[in-house]
Amino acid sequence: MTSDVGVSLLDTNKPRLNIILQWRRTVFPRSNSCREIDSLTQNIQTMINRINNGEGSIGLLLKDEQFYHDLKKSIGDLDTLLGEINRKGLKLNIVKIHWPW
Repeated sequence: MTSDVGVSLLDTNKPRLNIILQWRRTVFPRSNSCREIDSLTQNIQTMINRINNGEGSIGLLLKDEQFYHDLKKSIGDLDTLLGEINRKGLKLNIVKIHWPW
């Protein structure tokens, strides 16, 4: 599944990312831009953790296989419906209701 690829990619590159972050801390002291980068990095890590925990729409899509299959089926059904509308046109049956009074 897609989340496994993302986790594998992060795990594979973790040593390189740590080296880059250590280098950045050595070369650039704690300036405003470095603090912003640190904050951005923490926010990205928080998002990745939430996705890996199955939280939010993306997390559900990647972790909940039933949700994935249901969504895929719904999209297929919608595609079929739109194809029928394109081929046959849209026909509406409007029922007029007569009130007893």
